Amino acid sequence: GMVMFYFIKKAIDKKNDNGSGEIAVQQPITQENISIVLDAYSSAVKDKADKSVINDLNKSFADSYGLRVYQRKSDEKFVVTDLSGKEVKVV
Repeated sequence: GMVMFYFIKKAIDKKNDNGSGEIAVQQPITQENISIVLDAYSSAVKDKADKSVINDLNKSFADSYGLRVYQRKSDEKFVVTDLSGKEVKVV
């Protein structure tokens, strides 16, 4: 799980580095992008990653994909939202 997290984080960082120091343009919200962020976030949570690592991961998701993920305390489901807070997917 942590290995998967490492490689996904590296891929996100590489996408954001276009050589000019500018942040890459955010990708459109697609089912593929939703699956990527959901898999990475859930893997980090299952591996009991530090809260700071999970927050950094979410920041990368927001920058790269325009998405955030959190786990609801009421039912333990993972919720993917856009940057305005609108729920995109609940698993």
